[in-house]
Amino acid sequence: MSDAATGPVRLEVIALDGIPEVHPGDDLAALIGDALAATPGALPLRSDDVLVVTQKVVSKAEGAFVDLTAIEPRPEAVAFAARWGRDARQVEWSFGRRSAS
Repeated sequence: MSDAATGPVRLEVIALDGIPEVHPGDDLAALIGDALAATPGALPLRSDDVLVVTQKVVSKAEGAFVDLTAIEPRPEAVAFAARWGRDARQVEWSFGRRSAS
């Protein structure tokens, strides 16, 4: 695929260097900015660049995580987990979130 005005369309994926383990309260934007600066070829950003950040790292920075050892799964969660190869405590937590909304 190409565009006559700009040439070939391309997609480039760059993993950022230096993002540490994220903890509750960490400034995720600052960590990403530091990692962009430390990664050769990542800067300058262009207006059409897209940064992808996983929900997991956002949740960790927000302190939004669950202690699975404190969850006692119901039989329905255990059955679902066994069928789909999941942790029954995660399934129970997910079921609880859906019914609470």
